[in-house]
Amino acid sequence: MLAEDTSRRGLVTKNILVLWDKAKSFASRLLQPLFDYMAPTVTETLFPQVPTPVKSYVSSVFGTYIMDGEEHEVAKHYTVKEIRLYKCRKHPFHEYIIARVNYQNRNHSYYLRIERTRSRPKADVVEEGDFLNRLPNPSVAEIFREAFQEAKLDESDDDVDSVEETTPSPPATPEPLPSQTGSFYSNSISQSSKSLKSLNGLEAVDSVMGVDSNSFKDDERLETLHTTDLPLARLACLAKIVHDEDPSYSVFRHQCYWYANLIMKVIEKESKSSSKRKEGRVDNSISKLRLRLVKSPRGTWWRIPVGKVEKALVETISAQFEEAWGKHNQRLSALVNGNGNTVRNESDRIRVVQGGEEVEEENLITAGEESRNIEKERRQIDEQRRQMEEEKRQLEEERRRVGEERRQLEEERRILGKQL
Repeated sequence: MLAEDTSRRGLVTKNILVLWDKAKSFASRLLQPLFDYMAPTVTETLFPQVPTPVKSYVSSVFGTYIMDGEEHEVAKHYTVKEIRLYKCRKHPFHEYIIARVNYQNRNHSYYLRIERTRSRPKADVVEEGDFLNRLPNPSVAEIFREAFQEAKLDESDDDVDSVEETTPSPPATPEPLPSQTGSFYSNSISQSSKSLKSLNGLEAVDSVMGVDSNSFKDDERLETLHTTDLPLARLACLAKIVHDEDPSYSVFRHQCYWYANLIMKVIEKESKSSSKRKEGRVDNSISKLRLRLVKSPRGTWWRIPVGKVEKALVETISAQFEEAWGKHNQRLSALVNGNGNTVRNESDRIRVVQGGEEVEEENLITAGEESRNIEKERRQIDEQRRQMEEEKRQLEEERRRVGEERRQLEEERRILGKQL
């Protein structure tokens, strides 16, 4: 009798576990629409509200290209209409890119800010006092002291996003005037340069962020490139390629100026149909009595050219860019074809380069194929619905059976108790 009672208990326990597994499966099916609702939308993914590293952003953008249904269709139609180069008017004269993005041909524009900053060093670098003490004479030091003070006052009123977010760029020794020559001045430059070495080798923070059109209105627009339906994914791919070229920050070579200008030059080279416009004039005059801190030319910090981009590097990055973009297209096609996500009546346009010219290939899906695919999807949905109803029926039947077995077990236990 005891062996039979133990066997029945084991059977009830097993049935309860089976019932629990089916209940979890059924609950997950019911809650899946809620999880889908809570997932980020395509717009939130493409235009993040926090600075997003370019590596993560590229993965997010290409991830939207293999989504199912309407999300997949929406993601493909965001194109870059303009790429602008901006320079902050105040210290440290940070440069960054603003990309104006539109959905299809609608008037509403989205804006992406693409830029390079640097990670925070372990210790502060050049102190203002040390820098001023190395200058050759008191009059020059006084000019710099006033310039630093003006920059600090301007910075306190400026929006944090208009400068490099992590820490301000250090003061660099300017070009010597004709009277600032000799061994003393050379030694001063050498000592200051040694103090700046601690900034080189820091990790560069190259990021993408969705911004409002008012966030950059106070900065100076240096240049504008008008592109022709440049896919957003292509711009994201280029931002990552340039990051990979040198992921380390160096003060006088690969900083924000270099990063922004290299992206601009590669886009200008690749987009043969784009038009280029420089914005306004740049005032390069320097007063003998004080340093002017406004309207510095592109790629310069206090009029010192520190963001020069060599033509050979532009050619190298362009070649790497085309190779990477081709691999992305191949991988994307494999994923899309494997998952069956390209099932809409449209022309899937792929830009390729042949003989240095862009060519558009048309991958057309016939109406008959589309109808068959839609009918196949409908049958799959109906089959899933029938399966869910069958599982629900089995679940109810299993619940009734377990309840009956439990009732019988309690009855046998009651009888056994009376016999004992």
